[in-house]
Amino acid sequence: MNHAKAVCFSLYRGEAPIPVTVFKQKTWILLRGLELQVSIIGKSHRIISRIGNRCFTEFIAYLSGKESFQPLDYFLLNAGESHQKTYRDGDWFYRIWIDVIPHLFTGMQDFLSSLEPTGHSWETLDHGFEIGTEGFMGPFTGIAVDPGGVVFHTVHTYPEYQQSIISRTEISCPILER
Repeated sequence: MNHAKAVCFSLYRGEAPIPVTVFKQKTWILLRGLELQVSIIGKSHRIISRIGNRCFTEFIAYLSGKESFQPLDYFLLNAGESHQKTYRDGDWFYRIWIDVIPHLFTGMQDFLSSLEPTGHSWETLDHGFEIGTEGFMGPFTGIAVDPGGVVFHTVHTYPEYQQSIISRTEISCPILER
């Protein structure tokens, strides 16, 4: 099965009550109280972004076919594609850039070296998967957050397909710019 036909981006307004198995989780409080609750859920992620009582939940995950909650948006992530979208909730803007690239990052440090410097150290959460075959790099999922800003990046590697899905999300809202 071609994983690119099964992996998708989805965004929900509010906290989507979709049950997931969490491998690792961390919460960051960023600029002006922007809260990010990030979870690695296998080779996928869930990120809940919250400002006051406003909230978006983002997933890059395999489609299970069992979703009963209606997303604000979702789309498949196919090999070689790039996506740029902006979502709005009042004066809150949620901008995403996603690329499916024919490159495998060897780990979180390799991915971080591909990002533009921010003047801050990236804070990260990542999880790698062991593969029994010697010489075969296992997949990993990583999330990098700029603690002094409103930007986060994600990476998902798929060695079996020799590609990675990378994303950048930027959140802007007048309360964050004061």
